[in-house]
Amino acid sequence: MKVRKQSLLYGILKPFVYIAARLLYRRWLVIGRQRFPMNGKPVVIVSNHQNALMDPLLCCLTAPRQVHFLTRADVFKSALARPFVFALNMMPVYRFRDKVSDMGKRNDKTFLTTIGRLKLGATIGIFPEGNHGARKLLRPVKKGIAYLLELGGNEHDLRGVQIVPVGVDYSHYHIARASLVVHYGQAFEVDDLLFSDEDRITRHKAVMERIREKLSRAMLDLGPAKLYPALRIAEMVMIEGKGYKEWIGIHHKLHAYRDELKLREVDQLLANAETLMAWTEEEKVDPKACVQHTMEVEPKHTFGSILAVVLGLPAILFFALPWQLVLATVKKIVIDPHFNQTFRLVFAFLYFPLFLAAAACTLGFLTEGNYYLYFLITMVVSGIIALPGLDVIADIRRYKKARAAIDKASNLAIWKSVVSHFQKELL
Repeated sequence: MKVRKQSLLYGILKPFVYIAARLLYRRWLVIGRQRFPMNGKPVVIVSNHQNALMDPLLCCLTAPRQVHFLTRADVFKSALARPFVFALNMMPVYRFRDKVSDMGKRNDKTFLTTIGRLKLGATIGIFPEGNHGARKLLRPVKKGIAYLLELGGNEHDLRGVQIVPVGVDYSHYHIARASLVVHYGQAFEVDDLLFSDEDRITRHKAVMERIREKLSRAMLDLGPAKLYPALRIAEMVMIEGKGYKEWIGIHHKLHAYRDELKLREVDQLLANAETLMAWTEEEKVDPKACVQHTMEVEPKHTFGSILAVVLGLPAILFFALPWQLVLATVKKIVIDPHFNQTFRLVFAFLYFPLFLAAAACTLGFLTEGNYYLYFLITMVVSGIIALPGLDVIADIRRYKKARAAIDKASNLAIWKSVVSHFQKELL
């Protein structure tokens, strides 16, 4: 691993991956990016980790500087992929599950490289939870970040590190064309805690608690687990009522409401919410669509969506095969569903240009003139035009499936009791 500030490959790929990611998600809301420190001090990004490789990707795409992420070591196992992963500024962190005899030595090497890059002015990315999980709640913070900052401060004169909390939030984890939010919180330091006169365990705990507190404020933290199903439904009710553009206000109100619920006797509400969310998982229906049906907000075609499908029909027909190939490939090779979106992006990034290039080359070979160029322009433009119309079609399908499932289960009354409760209290 080299001690460097930037990677050429990272810089080349970023704009292309950014375009692909923007197409994969329908709504893309970045909040607080102006808070990112540009004062020359070393910066460490700490982010919640809910969606596997999409989380670091979104931090890299939205941060104003290249980000060097500490990454689970098994990503580096493939000899073919290893040079590519290193070239993208990633550095391996080994855990007990990796079963390497010299784990401590390897991690020390990674930490020393990390400190060297920080001293050069690089931005380091860390997931302090140490693992990923799909629930929108913050899991315990691991002590690795405290150890890293302490090592840098005591042995390498690295003080004043700016820690930037980044909350990443998704409307769905496994559905293409979902909505997402990347929220940059206010930068902070932990030197006053880390280099105090307290014993080491106390200092590390204080650092971990401050990081947890700041990161919880930046993300949509719907914990503890007991409240999660109810707060998840409450979130969907507020999103449906106010819209994604009001995410920061919804975020603040939900956190205040969470703290209020902890003090109230709402056992029946919590039990109903838990039952409903478990039912949506069992029936494989979209809980957001269930909330829409309960609130009588049915997605419908508009003149604009119909026009988008009509104008985008050439691209819809052409890209249907590569998209099905993307879905089939992901289904075949991806075991953990948390990685679905990441690999959809990866294979769409590969298959779509390949199909376009093959078709354009064939057209260029069979015809004279610039018809291949007109074809490429038509496919790209009509594909972008088609997306809003396809979004409406997908929303209608999910809504109809949810409505049919609710009618079959005869649980609309329970949905109404829970949803109406949150409508009264939060809207």
